[in-house]
Amino acid sequence: MSTIDVNIKNLIENIKNDVQVDHNLYELKIALGSLNSSQLSEGVAGVQLGFIFDCLNSSNRKQVLTTCDILTLVLPIKPSQVTLSDYATPLVRALGHPFKEVKEMVLKEFNRGVGERELITLLNSNVLNLIISCLCNEEISVGTRAIEFLTKLGQTEDGLNVICQDMFVRQLIMQTSQSDVYKIRMYQVLVDISVHSPEGLGKIESCGLFGGLIDHLKSNDVLATMAALEVITPLVGTVHGYDFLVRNDIINLLAQQIASFTDNPLASLVYPGLARFFGHIGREFPQRLVALYPQVLKEVFKGVDSSDVNISIVSLETIAFIAYSPPGKAALYKQDERVMRHVMGKFQEAVTKLPTEWRVRALAALAHIIHLSVDHITSDITKVSLAWFNQLGPSALQNIFEMTRQPFPDIKAAAFNVLEKIAAHRWGQIKIINHPGLFEFLLDRSTETTLEGKQAKYDVIKTLYNSPTISSTFEDEQCDRMAQYLQEGVIYVPFGNHVAVEGAD
Repeated sequence: MSTIDVNIKNLIENIKNDVQVDHNLYELKIALGSLNSSQLSEGVAGVQLGFIFDCLNSSNRKQVLTTCDILTLVLPIKPSQVTLSDYATPLVRALGHPFKEVKEMVLKEFNRGVGERELITLLNSNVLNLIISCLCNEEISVGTRAIEFLTKLGQTEDGLNVICQDMFVRQLIMQTSQSDVYKIRMYQVLVDISVHSPEGLGKIESCGLFGGLIDHLKSNDVLATMAALEVITPLVGTVHGYDFLVRNDIINLLAQQIASFTDNPLASLVYPGLARFFGHIGREFPQRLVALYPQVLKEVFKGVDSSDVNISIVSLETIAFIAYSPPGKAALYKQDERVMRHVMGKFQEAVTKLPTEWRVRALAALAHIIHLSVDHITSDITKVSLAWFNQLGPSALQNIFEMTRQPFPDIKAAAFNVLEKIAAHRWGQIKIINHPGLFEFLLDRSTETTLEGKQAKYDVIKTLYNSPTISSTFEDEQCDRMAQYLQEGVIYVPFGNHVAVEGAD
């Protein structure tokens, strides 16, 4: 037996015999924490953990937290089904512990056990009530753990059956009715399960758990409405989720709200969530957005002219989100040409004149506007991107070039991101090669001292070199230089030079 094993054994015996429990728990935590996973497995092999769980039965906060740390170390060493079977009673008791750290530890262990038969066996009405109480706990960290567990549970067939049983549904509705915060947590669980599968959505809808969602979206409480909007938005990303929103008239409701948002004295709070919601619809189903909700697109286009910078930037982001895909670009291109020309002018103003925080967001949105993956580049769509880029004005590329040389990391990174998206297009490659000093700047490693900056440059060169149009755009010598740059890697220091790179190990 090793010295470590002897030490651990002695500490365990002292704790079992109620000898200086607080001190010995702390020493046990240190001893176990110093072991690697295989040593830890050997160190606690054959040790029954009931006596450790018993140490949670104390009003001494220090003792309870140390015990929690020990259990967090040793429980994952054992197979989940063993833990759930052997320690069902102390785990359930711990779930009702007054300290949040203990509840979180148990929920984490339950989460690990999702998919095991032993967990489903454990989930009787008492345990389920305790879990709902955790979901409705005033501590955000406890509520978050409960959301994670219930979501993962509901994404399994047996777990979904548990969540949709009458007793659980009644208790869930009753306990979450105490607070809008708790309702939002419930809806987050339900939406995450529903996004996972059409079966999950169908079962949750049929048992009435989405019943209060529309009322929540109609609430006069702006914060509650914003939270509900954020929670339901992922449903738009799936066909079955979108169909659910249409079937329950939720999209029409929100379309009416965005069409009249200027009448709301809290418009700047309400509008961003609505715009992002429809931006997601536009990204997934651009033709439907244009055909079925033209009033929404009209309001978003108007939003770019708002004197409220939050509304104008969110409007630009929403348009860019729609334009991210080829169908989205095509749908926007079919709008009045003057509208997108005006929008691109607003982009140019935003990326050059606004404070840094807003410029970074505008640059990220501009990257979406220009973006096209190589396998989606067609002559028609690339013409759309070129037309929009040219509408930024004759100094657009020079402005982006200058931003890549600024000392502000956020602006620099966002500008390089735009440059990388430009580099994917043949028209962009031509602009880069013809712009004075830009190609040489990209190949000059000395301008970047941070790992992020070096990576950003590397990504632009990689996009240029991997383009299918490289041979028709660049000369052989230029291609060779890019190939050498990529071969040398993100960080390259010539032999004999030792340069510290911030952020690199």
